[in-house]
Amino acid sequence: MTTNSAGVGADLGRLRGLAAWAARVQRQDPPEAFRHVRAILVDTPGTVADRTATDDGSDDVATASPEELTLSLLAERAGVSRRIVDVVTGVAALDEPATAAAQRGPILVEELSGEQLEAAYELGRYIADEEADSGTDLLLVGAGGATRDEDMVAATALVAALLGREPLPLVGTDTATGNVLGLDDRAWARRVAGVRDVLRRTRGGSPAGPMELLRTVGGPRIAVLTGLLQQAAERRTPTLLDGTVSCAAALAADQLAPESRQWWLAAATPAEPAGRAALADLELPPLLDLGIRAGTGAAAMIAVPIVGAAVELARAAAPADDAGDRPA
Repeated sequence: MTTNSAGVGADLGRLRGLAAWAARVQRQDPPEAFRHVRAILVDTPGTVADRTATDDGSDDVATASPEELTLSLLAERAGVSRRIVDVVTGVAALDEPATAAAQRGPILVEELSGEQLEAAYELGRYIADEEADSGTDLLLVGAGGATRDEDMVAATALVAALLGREPLPLVGTDTATGNVLGLDDRAWARRVAGVRDVLRRTRGGSPAGPMELLRTVGGPRIAVLTGLLQQAAERRTPTLLDGTVSCAAALAADQLAPESRQWWLAAATPAEPAGRAALADLELPPLLDLGIRAGTGAAAMIAVPIVGAAVELARAAAPADDAGDRPA
């Protein structure tokens, strides 16, 4: 396909590449504006986000947390509707607040049965099909914060296992005040211990493939995200990745279906080394570097207008007979 999007000025840096990416995934040049943008947040039942975010993008913010209010504001400004996907886990006690004793205890990642893995993975694929069938033309994916510790351990262990890397560098080693990981010494030690405990499941026998690693170390939410990302790529739905958890799922999805990465963009640089390692292997340079740790879709929502600006510039640079009727 001849790419008119190259007409975006080289002095505008990566906007030129973004315009070319949009033209490629849409199979038309110049590309059209993304009009149906959907943020998919894989979470656990009973969270504030689950109670407030709705399929039509509206929110009941009467009891929303500050994080939820922030996400609602960003979604409104970016023109993004949100969808919360409930993923039940047998590990986290979601109906009780975390106690100091629980925070000092081990971080547990659920080892899935074959049936649980299939159910989670197929749920993700089903969601991707639903979104594609409903006309969603740009997806944003992230994970909720209710089980962040568990999901970060799972993501780090999965990246280490998929890439054959030592786990400690993928956790990170900086625990000084103000560090990018947001961890003190105790929280860092719990994360390291959790990753090492999970990776013990992979020892012995022949090397495990991506699906087996999802079952043993990935946990239920990463399994859902992996199925979603793989099927979204198969359905040609472009997707923005947000946070280390979604980056780990993308790494697994791309190993299961090579070239899936062509349909993805990384919204921002993950704080955690595991997320950065996954993106490096996928050859997906992040769009932004804002120091956002949550991975709950905020960075992707901030990135949406940037992608939109690249598309708009590409249309403005295209010859009139190629651009057709441009929206006002």
